[in-house]
This record gives sequence, C-alpha cells and structure tokens, in this order.
Amino acid sequence: MVINLIKKLKILLVGSIFLISLPVKGDWIKIAESNIGVKYFFDYEYVSKKEDLVLFTILENHKVKTPGGHLSTLLYMQGNCENSSIKWSKGEFSKKSYDFQKDWFLDVPKLLYISNPEWQYVSYESPWGKALKKACEFKL
Repeated sequence: MVINLIKKLKILLVGSIFLISLPVKGDWIKIAESNIGVKYFFDYEYVSKKEDLVLFTILENHKVKTPGGHLSTLLYMQGNCENSSIKWSKGEFSKKSYDFQKDWFLDVPKLLYISNPEWQYVSYESPWGKALKKACEFKL
C-alpha cells in the first residue's frame, strides 16, 4: 500500500515538473532586434507540425515604415529542423503597429503570398533561426 502511494507520488511529481517546463501559449516573446529597430517576436500558439516540417509565425514590428508603408508583418513560415532551413509561405502586412494587448492588428492587414519556393539555410543566431529553433524544440 505504501509502495503504491510512493509510486503514484513519483509519477505525479515527474508529470508536474514536465508541465511546468513547457512554454506557455498565447504570448508573443521578443526573440531579436535588428540594428535598424526591427523587433522580431515569436508565439508558441502559432506553432504546428506537418509531416517532417514545423509551421510557425514570426511577427515583425518596424520602427520606421517599410518601403511598402507597413509597420507590422506576420510571416508564416515552414521549417525543417533536420537541416536548419526555412521558407516563407505567406505574410500579412499592416500599416499600423500590432496591438499586443488585444492580440490583433489595429487595421485590416493585407494578405500577401510570398513567392519563396527555395529553402534557405539559417543560422540559429538570426531572428528566423531563433524562431526555427524555438519551434523545433517545442514540437519535437
């Protein structure tokens, strides 16, 4: 009886530690900032797996408007964890900043498909590499 109770407590303790160590979904976390003021954010809520690929989203907030007049961009990406490669599938561009309090754009974003059929190999030190690393660690 006491042995069964100890086994149950061990299982409960190990399970609790595992759950506590998992990232919490629903929060954009800053993963990088460029020298021109572009901030890159990642959210575990937008990570999924499709066959051998991870699908994830990066939010870019620009300090200065892009040549297209945008301040925020959501990039939908595919990643290969085996060889550290990524490719873009589409993006949403907004002329206003992303509202972190409401978790949505302040204006209607423009959906744009990005033509990037080629895989690009990224360093884990780059913003996209950091996002790929987080997505791979989360979905493995």
